[in-house]
Amino acid sequence: MNDGRPVPLDNWNRDDLEPRVRVILDRTVANRPTGPYSAKTNAEVVAILERFYAAKGFADVEISGVRRMAGGASKEQFGFTIRHTGAPDAQKFILRMDPLEGIAQTCRGREAQLHNAMIGTVPVAAVRYADPDGEIMGQPGMIMDFVNGVTQPTDSKSHGVSGIGSRFDDWAPKLAPQFLDALVKIHAFDWSKADLSYFEKPAPDSTQAALWQVNAWSRLWRNAVIEPVPMITFTERWLRENLPVCKRPVVCHCDLRIGNFMFEEPSGRFSAILDWELGHFGDEGAVFAATGEFGDELGADHVVAEAGAVGLADGGDVFTGEAGAAHADEVDA
Repeated sequence: MNDGRPVPLDNWNRDDLEPRVRVILDRTVANRPTGPYSAKTNAEVVAILERFYAAKGFADVEISGVRRMAGGASKEQFGFTIRHTGAPDAQKFILRMDPLEGIAQTCRGREAQLHNAMIGTVPVAAVRYADPDGEIMGQPGMIMDFVNGVTQPTDSKSHGVSGIGSRFDDWAPKLAPQFLDALVKIHAFDWSKADLSYFEKPAPDSTQAALWQVNAWSRLWRNAVIEPVPMITFTERWLRENLPVCKRPVVCHCDLRIGNFMFEEPSGRFSAILDWELGHFGDEGAVFAATGEFGDELGADHVVAEAGAVGLADGGDVFTGEAGAAHADEVDA
């Protein structure tokens, strides 16, 4: 908390942003005159995919089975099947594509890099192609493997859009350990050998990690605001006056929650971590704090128990116990 001392002027430097994030936010405003935007039809998606694969050198491309997918509320997502001379047997993929604007303005290049970097660390779909600036597709997008699984139990009586309001009940003992395990593995990921060229790392032992996030969301809000909302202004001011110091920035998913992981039935085994678009280098403590928002849905008792098992304190120091110390060592390495 702020103790009454003057807030450093840097906390109000709204131009302190990751370079690629700045590009995305500025591009969104610049592209507004090209609207209005209409959701893509299946026929338009086929044309986009045919154009893209032709540009990549594929011959005799046949796209079929295009269907709009639920979830991914900030993006347009389609499942499709492809055949071509190099692969006469049908292959299933997912096209994830930006609309003209959305509630989250993010980079498909960053998301694709995180997907592929995490292969072998946590369950994730491989990204085959990315068009980060829409040079071929006409709008930013990426093509990734199709993965089997569900985001909500099919026998649940409570289903919600993007996981909101979902209940896991008897599934919680199977899912909660994997949920916490995924968080720990993502934060302990050794990014030094990964291709994450679309990312910048905030300075350690500074408030820059938090400042970058406040600035990005503040600019997104200011770019879209119709009329001032005092509570938003108050919230931004509080955040800037209380920016936490991040000792060691790590890779953070930043949206690992109900609806953003898939699992198989009946085993409950995680098959994919989804929706990496908000991922960045930041403070793992913020991520652990946010998991409490979904404790009731996943089973609060199980989340707390598993957090203790991997050494994550409930509301205290992030790292406690032998497992927590081991995790901290991994992150520091």
